[in-house]
Amino acid sequence: MNLIFEDKINHLTAWRSSGLTQRQYCELHNLNYNTFKSWGQLLKKSLAHSTTSTTISEPKPVTKENPVT
Repeated sequence: MNLIFEDKINHLTAWRSSGLTQRQYCELHNLNYNTFKSWGQLLKKSLAHSTTSTTISEPKPVTKENPVT
């Protein structure tokens, strides 16, 4: 599954607000745990190396009706 950067951000944000462990969140959303962990590192590096201001829009809540894909 190849996700765009915005999808990765949405998953990370949804995980943080879910109350689940990273492993639980990954199992629930059929994501590879090690890949998911790397997204956080990728995000940190991306923001650290950004020379322009980056605005990340407020993610939509993850629900059964609005799942993160």
